[in-house]
Amino acid sequence: MPSSPRSGGEDKKIVQYEIFPGRKATINGVTYPLMRSEGTYVD
Repeated sequence: MPSSPRSGGEDKKIVQYEIFPGRKATINGVTYPLMRSEGTYVD
């Protein structure tokens, strides 16, 4: 595996997410609210 600091040592662009039911997601400082199946947001 190359140790390049530019590519992180891996050529594939793979992002892994872990989902926790009932919790809002914060990705790169942006919080995404939960939405019910009927289209209304959960507070």
